[in-house]
Amino acid sequence: MSYDSRKEKGSSVYFYPYSHNNDFININQKEIESLGFNITPIRQLFSFGAWRARKNSVLILNWVEDQMYRSGISLFHALTLFVWFFIIALLGKVMTNNIIWVRHNYVPHNAKGNLYLHALMCKILNMLSTRQICLETYYGQQTIPHPLYLSDEQIQFKLAEIEFDVHTRPRFAFVGAIKSYKGIHKALASWPKCQPMLIAGACDDIAYAQRLEAIIEERGLEVECRYGYLSDHALEGILKSYDFIVLAHEDNRMISSGTFYHAITFGCNLLCLPSKFTLTKAAEHDFVHVLTPSEFTPDNIERLPLISRKQVMQEALRHYSREKIRNVWRTILS
Repeated sequence: MSYDSRKEKGSSVYFYPYSHNNDFININQKEIESLGFNITPIRQLFSFGAWRARKNSVLILNWVEDQMYRSGISLFHALTLFVWFFIIALLGKVMTNNIIWVRHNYVPHNAKGNLYLHALMCKILNMLSTRQICLETYYGQQTIPHPLYLSDEQIQFKLAEIEFDVHTRPRFAFVGAIKSYKGIHKALASWPKCQPMLIAGACDDIAYAQRLEAIIEERGLEVECRYGYLSDHALEGILKSYDFIVLAHEDNRMISSGTFYHAITFGCNLLCLPSKFTLTKAAEHDFVHVLTPSEFTPDNIERLPLISRKQVMQEALRHYSREKIRNVWRTILS
């Protein structure tokens, strides 16, 4: 059935997760809805109506392969989740015309030890899905842009408000959930003693927080730690006030980085440790600066070229606009 026919019929897109605190989900759902599709929770796959509309429906799965590694769950709970999503994938094969698997990570964020369930679920999804898409071109050929965290219109409005950048000493910050895979300890191990930095975000790992504090104290760093959940308003305030966001994720953990897209939404430059993701972005954008920990010298930090907020936001909008996301979904769902 053609894309136009499905749109006219208001085809169902069974979408997992249906709701999430990650704006990636809400943004993509809205763009799909703007194309005339109805976003539906996966439990509706069990309804009689799903069977009648099966030739006209699509199943989109995000983070399914990561669900068995939710923080703090038991082995029984993990196995239950595995069985549940295996059933959903099988049901999707029967009850929809198209299963789209969106791959976000190499391995789950909270994974420790055995990754057998993750590997097995990836094999299942590879076999059952009709399309596998990812968020970055370096990982796969079929990609969907990671969204910015403001709409195209909101960014255009903010661009019109920017008159000039005040050139003061650059300010550096690490923002977001503080977890070991994000590698902030590696940055701190070589961070210049005379260069202030802010670390702000929730940290559920007390041992890791203590590890960071020990590095800061032992090296005598001018680093301020603000532990706690960052509201959207608080995060926006930091991104507007700081010039460089530090991105130190370990390689082969995440395919893309929400922190990166949040930062450029508000015109920040990025100071990154090398990874497949950051090296790819540095080749695409002048506002992405990649240094190894040994290169974190005072001279190198001071000489980092600072691209203006206006230029960063304009370039971000050219590459990652909602319009681009909508057009990619139009192609994928055609």
